[in-house]
Amino acid sequence: MNGKFFNISNLLSFSRFIILIPTIYFLTLEPGIILFDAYGFQLSLNRAISMFFMFLLYLSDLADGYLARKYNQITEFGKIIDPLADKVCVGAIVLSLVQQGDLPAWYVGIVIGRDILILSAGAYLSSRIKFVLPSNKIGKYTVTSIAAVIAFSMLKVKGLIMDLLISVSVTMIFISLYVYGKRFFEHLKKANSIRT
Repeated sequence: MNGKFFNISNLLSFSRFIILIPTIYFLTLEPGIILFDAYGFQLSLNRAISMFFMFLLYLSDLADGYLARKYNQITEFGKIIDPLADKVCVGAIVLSLVQQGDLPAWYVGIVIGRDILILSAGAYLSSRIKFVLPSNKIGKYTVTSIAAVIAFSMLKVKGLIMDLLISVSVTMIFISLYVYGKRFFEHLKKANSIRT
């Protein structure tokens, strides 16, 4: 049982829930000391600390996938906890940025809506055929595009640059939904054909 749940990869995934606490704490504090304010970028000390914890979240995400593959620790539980941790972290961060006026609510609605759809479809597929769809490259690229939007919004960037980043990210979100949906129905169809 321990080998199935409590391996290093799954613990790293779980650690993101812990790291998220100081990330949101410093993100939601008043700006305080301004470290940089020029060329359309602004960075406060509290935002810089929050970004440091976001970087730890990113490193944890890279490390758990790498270690799972290297040490053959890929488990069904890991396939659930890894994307769940990603989605909870991204959702909490973007909601905090909306609250502070740094991201449009409609964009965050699309991001969270995508995550809810994928989690719901994954849970349904797991209950039907005991299989969890693993992340793929399109999903990783989509998360990267969302991370870029988050990073620039952390720096209070507005205007054309942010509009372009959001447009690319929204495009990637819908592409990833299409690809995920296609994979979802392929596995569901295959499972139904085996049963019949």
